[in-house]
Amino acid sequence: MKKLKTTAVKFLAIALLVMVPVGLFYVLVGPEFEISITQIWGRVIRDTTEIRTIIAFNNPTLLARWLKKIELEIYINDLKITSEVNETNIEVKPLAETKIQLTSFLDNARIPDLWATYLNGDNLFRVEVDGNVTFRSTTRETVCPIGYKTSAHTDLLDLLRVTEPREIRAGTAALTLETLVLDWSKATAAQTEMNTEALIYNPNSYPVTVTAINYTVEMNSIKMGGDTIYVSKVLEPQRNTTVSFTATLNNTMLHPWWVTHLGNDQITTISLKVQAEAEVLGIEYSSSIIETAGSASIRILGSTMTYGYYLPLL
Repeated sequence: MKKLKTTAVKFLAIALLVMVPVGLFYVLVGPEFEISITQIWGRVIRDTTEIRTIIAFNNPTLLARWLKKIELEIYINDLKITSEVNETNIEVKPLAETKIQLTSFLDNARIPDLWATYLNGDNLFRVEVDGNVTFRSTTRETVCPIGYKTSAHTDLLDLLRVTEPREIRAGTAALTLETLVLDWSKATAAQTEMNTEALIYNPNSYPVTVTAINYTVEMNSIKMGGDTIYVSKVLEPQRNTTVSFTATLNNTMLHPWWVTHLGNDQITTISLKVQAEAEVLGIEYSSSIIETAGSASIRILGSTMTYGYYLPLL
C-alpha cells in the first residue's frame, strides 16, 4: 500500500513538474499564432488605384484574442506609396481564422515616377512593407512586426530584341536585318527615351540610302510613342551598317496603360513597328524593317507572407 502511495506521489510530482512549466509557458509566452499578409491591387479609377491588404490570423487556442492596432507603410523603389494606421478593437476568434481587409490608395499621379525608377533601376520594382500588428491582453500589449521585401524584375525590351537574321526589302533591293538592339536611355516622369540600333546587311552591288525612320511603340494596344525621324544613312554594298535612332515614349500615356496592365492580371504586351523610307537606284521606297511584340508579367503586388508569433495569455 505504501509503495502504491509512494508511486502516486511520484507520478503527481512528475505531472506537476511538467504541467507547471507548460502552464507558465502558455501564460507568459503563449501559443504560436500564425499571421499572414497578402496585398493585391484593387479598383483603378481616374485618380487612384486601390491597394487591398488582407491580414489573416489563425488562433489555435480556446480563447478569443483582441487586436488593438494595425500599422502599414508601403514603399515601391524607395518611394512612399501609402501609410495606414487602423486603431480598432477586433476580435480574433478562437480555434478559427479571422481575416481583416484594409484598403489604401496609390495616387495615380505617382505612376510616371514609379515607371522612371523602374527603368533607371535596372528594370526592377522593389516593394517594401513596414508594418506592425498590436495585440492587447489584460496585462500587456504585444507588437508583432509584419514587414517584408519583394521584387519584380522584367526587361520588356528583351522581348523585342532580334538576334537571328531577317530578310527585309526596299523595293527591288533585298536586305538583311542582322540584329536589333534596344536599350532604355533617359527616363523621367515626362518621357522615356529608347535607343534603337538596327544592324543591316546590304548584299547588293549598289548602295541603299535610308532617308527616314517611322516607329510606333505600343503597350497593351496603348500607343506610347510614334514619330518620323529624318536621317541620311547609306547602306554601302556588301557591308553591314548600323542605323541608329532614339524613340520617345510619352509618359502621360502610362495611366491608360496602367489600367490595362492591372486589368490583364499584371501582364503587358509591348510591340514595336519600324518602317524606313529608302532610296534605291534613284527611286524612293517604303520598307518594313521590323514588327515585333512580346508579353511579360510585371507582378508588383500579389505575394503572401506568413509569420509565427507567440502571444501570452495574460
